[in-house]
Amino acid sequence: MNTISRRYTFSAAHRLEGHPRCSRLHGHNYVVTVSIIHEQSKDTGMVLDYGRMDELLKPVIDQYDHRYIASSDNMQRDDPYLETAGKQGHVIYPGIAFSTAECLSQRIAAECGTALRDEFPFYFTLIVDVQESEKSHASYELKVE
Repeated sequence: MNTISRRYTFSAAHRLEGHPRCSRLHGHNYVVTVSIIHEQSKDTGMVLDYGRMDELLKPVIDQYDHRYIASSDNMQRDDPYLETAGKQGHVIYPGIAFSTAECLSQRIAAECGTALRDEFPFYFTLIVDVQESEKSHASYELKVE
């Protein structure tokens, strides 16, 4: 099996309700690394062309760029920023419980898996790493069938 990886970036704001520091509105310059584990093609010698990977995955990542990431927790606790940012179209609701790197890596992996599904005949494995800062990141591994 081979592993190929591609890095993408986006900037976004979020809040973690009830956290001593992270409940304040703040943002990150996220670095998302998407890795695909699969056999290389006998015809091309590649797992997947990087250009094709960008075609399929850049729209997944770009939807988060310069947005306020709203979690279910934010919505349940009447986040004061949601109404203001929402009126301007600056909010993304990815359907995650919390806007942590862990939850984001799971959600982005699911979206990337859907985007890549038709590129592979059977199954493949994805690892999505979401980095919030130089010292902090979370990864999620997903087998896509």
